[in-house]
Amino acid sequence: MPAPILKFKRGNLVDLPNLQAGEPGFTVDKFDLFVGVNSTSNGNKIVGSARYWTRETTTAGSGVNLVEGTNNGTNAITIKSPASLADNQTYIFPGAPTSGGFLRSDGSGNLTWDTGSGFNGGSFPLSALDIDGGTDIGAAIVDADEFIVDDGGGGTNRKVDASRIKDYVLGGGQGANFSAINVSGITTATFLKSTTAVIGAGLTVTGALDVDSTSNFANTVTIASGGANVTGTVSATQFTGSGAGLTGGTTPISTLDIDGGTDIGADLTDGDLLVVDDGAGGTNRKTAMSRVKNYVLGGGQGATFAAVNVTGIATLGFVDSTQLKVSGVSTFTGTVDINGAIDADGGANIAGGETTLSSATVSDLTDNRVVIAGTGGALEDSGNLTFNGSQLGITGTVNASSTVTASAFHTGAEGSAIRVTSDTISGPATITLDPAGVGDNTGKVVIAGDFQVDGTTTTVNSTTMTVDDKNLELGTGAANDAAADGGGLTIVSGEGNKTFNFEATGDNLGSSENLNIASGKVYKVNNVETLSATTLGANVVNSSLTNVGTLTGLSVNGTASVTGQITAGDLRNSDDGLIPLVGVQTASGHSGLVTAFKFRGSGLDDFIISNGVADVILTGVAATTYTSRQTHTATQGQTIFTVSAGYSEGFIDVYQNGVRIINGTDYAAENGSTFVLTDAATVGDEFESVAWKTLGNVATLQNLNVVDNLTVTGVTTSGTFVGDITGDITGSLANATVNTLPITVIDIDGATDIGGAIADADLFIVDDGAGGTNRKTAASRVKDYVLGGGQGANFSAISVSGIATATFLKATTATVGAGLTVTGALDVDGGANIASGLTVTGGLTANSAAVSDLTDGRVVLAGSGGELEDHSNLTFDGGTLTVTGASVITSNVTIGGDLTVNGTTSQINTVNMTIEDTLMELQKVDGNNLSSDTNKDVGMVMNYYSGSAKKAAFYWDDSAARFVLAGEASETTGVMTPSAYGGLEIGSLYVNDCAGQSQVISCSGTTRSLENITLDGGSF
Repeated sequence: MPAPILKFKRGNLVDLPNLQAGEPGFTVDKFDLFVGVNSTSNGNKIVGSARYWTRETTTAGSGVNLVEGTNNGTNAITIKSPASLADNQTYIFPGAPTSGGFLRSDGSGNLTWDTGSGFNGGSFPLSALDIDGGTDIGAAIVDADEFIVDDGGGGTNRKVDASRIKDYVLGGGQGANFSAINVSGITTATFLKSTTAVIGAGLTVTGALDVDSTSNFANTVTIASGGANVTGTVSATQFTGSGAGLTGGTTPISTLDIDGGTDIGADLTDGDLLVVDDGAGGTNRKTAMSRVKNYVLGGGQGATFAAVNVTGIATLGFVDSTQLKVSGVSTFTGTVDINGAIDADGGANIAGGETTLSSATVSDLTDNRVVIAGTGGALEDSGNLTFNGSQLGITGTVNASSTVTASAFHTGAEGSAIRVTSDTISGPATITLDPAGVGDNTGKVVIAGDFQVDGTTTTVNSTTMTVDDKNLELGTGAANDAAADGGGLTIVSGEGNKTFNFEATGDNLGSSENLNIASGKVYKVNNVETLSATTLGANVVNSSLTNVGTLTGLSVNGTASVTGQITAGDLRNSDDGLIPLVGVQTASGHSGLVTAFKFRGSGLDDFIISNGVADVILTGVAATTYTSRQTHTATQGQTIFTVSAGYSEGFIDVYQNGVRIINGTDYAAENGSTFVLTDAATVGDEFESVAWKTLGNVATLQNLNVVDNLTVTGVTTSGTFVGDITGDITGSLANATVNTLPITVIDIDGATDIGGAIADADLFIVDDGAGGTNRKTAASRVKDYVLGGGQGANFSAISVSGIATATFLKATTATVGAGLTVTGALDVDGGANIASGLTVTGGLTANSAAVSDLTDGRVVLAGSGGELEDHSNLTFDGGTLTVTGASVITSNVTIGGDLTVNGTTSQINTVNMTIEDTLMELQKVDGNNLSSDTNKDVGMVMNYYSGSAKKAAFYWDDSAARFVLAGEASETTGVMTPSAYGGLEIGSLYVNDCAGQSQVISCSGTTRSLENITLDGGSF
């Protein structure tokens, strides 16, 4: 049978319709081939036109044409290959643009944006400045000379006169203010006023020493007479005299004047503060009196005593306690009223009337098991009968003598067994419809309506397929280019499949094989030749080539930008003059090339060039500073250099090989001890640092003799304070006298809280008797003193709200406010009314028990902690067990009568389901035929997994009135919505439609044919 003819839809370009996804269209006037993407004009994608390329010729390479807008003409830019290539070349462009960048190749075809030249973005890197090659100023700096300055980090580059720099350094007409001046050559001074003074040897002051800030003395400070008036804090390693015993951070207990302190004058309260050492060798902290009370009496947990002797309590007919612990047997002849919980380790026997509990917990019951009555009325459960609030689980056989009603029928787990609901049949990944005879691949499946496949693959095992339609749609239903990606034609070959497919990325029709056009044919873009066998089209005039090989000559009419290295024998200007690349010249005198520098004096005064030597004269450094010089010889790549004598920030100059470099530009000097180069040094470079440093802090005084008063307004630290401190001491040592420290000066409120409960090892301060010696004592001693130690304490009466531990308790009536713990047996002859909870570890026996939070008719369950509970979803009225939710049965179920499922889903988690019925009817209502349209689809839904959980379906589409075979679909209220149609694998295909009944797909031998089918795209 001759093959069918495939005709593309065709017409003029102006009449091109909105092509459907995958639909081709050919313009007979422009000779363009389009393929539709989404049934819109913008979705018509051109896949072939000679306007867009220039075919290579025998002497010229091919090119790609970038055509201008159709309203502007037919011109194009052509990217063209050279006429000859040694091998294939690939150029990879950067992924994103870079402002000011130039394309640069690494020699392997990788192109990157180069911004390293520095000539971009309006900036010029400092490293590109040739300072050494610049012309020297040739004279001393004058006020009008101008410098470059950046007004703050990240600021704007501006100019500044030298006069402003001088004012900045020396403070202008007002003089300079230095934070520190270091003087090594001054011995005796009539008057010294400085923010900070550092004196290397000794300082003797014959008059008064007035220090407004802090004085640090490394050795002994001796005050001859007049005393010391300290308004701040005096800190020392050790004090002698009236401050004897005081050391750094400590005050001996013996110096505390407890006897001289003011009595608190009232009983202690919870808010009173005590001084405590948190453990031997710990930290002194403060603690509230409430913590001491909790520590002595055990806090909220109660305290345990070896013996408590109470002389004011004998035998009580009534005990009122927050908590009562009894280790033996407690017998109550009357009513026990417990507002809290009972904890009985030995069991409880309640012999009276019915026991009423607000809730009950049985520890040997298991969570979510149904509670049943055992022998003797014991409460017990079984792992074979569980209920989780919505599902009843039964492990074993269920015998139902009446009807079991459910909403669905399942033979196994979803996805592995047949499952039947009111409108869906689902099953495992593969479902076989096998008409008789079963197992021999015979019989016939007849679909009386339309046939729709929603899967991903339709396999037709015939040798020839004949399609009469003239338009073959591929990817129908694709929502966008991404969904249509990969659609096209595949020719299967044992040597590799050959494809012509749509590529969403780039909107291309991609071919896996060469496109071989006939001799004499060319590639065109917009009907303009762009590439022939040997030549790029005449309109291909531009190129983005980055490598053109070796040029014998290059003429540039304009600016040439070179980002790499230029190698040349020499470099000349436009007058053919040699451009020097090294050396330093003067500005106007042309005294010669500077080869060395000479420095004299201690301050910058003059700069002279003679015979190639730059003579720098330095004089006039302020007498209030000392100057240090240090020479550093660099190693290769070194950037950090240490100034041994130190420097004050802003008062250092650095010279590199005799040339002064700029602070903040060429180097940074900010920490007073090092300077850091911006660019690493070369081995052998010589750096000289010239630093001016102020007197600085008075760091060390060997001796300080004060013949008059010593006034200190800051913190004074010294090694030893020798001699008495006479007179009043104001500040932190006010009212301190010889060997004593008043209680009033101890800052308890400002101390650090101990931050936890008091422990036995915590230390307190104690005065051992009035007028005695101040000593320390452990908290354990305080507790023993209060409670009588191991001998027990005698109390005339004791009121207990949190402590009540007894070996034996016998009382007519006992009221326990919080909890009752019984380590032995609890024997109650009457009833027990427990408002909170009852915990029994040894078993509970009662004639009857009533749990007030259980509901009549509900099945009793065991909770997560063994507590008795019930649920409204599980009830039993004596004849019917009602489960609201799911029931899980792990063994066989035998139903002697009919099975009616009134729910929405029947789930059967078996591997295979055998049904003896020969016909299966769907959408029967109460066993009857429909009386009206339900507007629901009817069929079989099959679950499978492919990257995610999916559903396939074969159903009757109620709205379309045809069968649908969906490879991927979703269901909403009984209506199926296919998102992909499934494949159908059949031996042949017959169609009975307007043309009558005939075979449409047939196979003979190895040839599959389409019969009675015409594929015609038509015209537009």
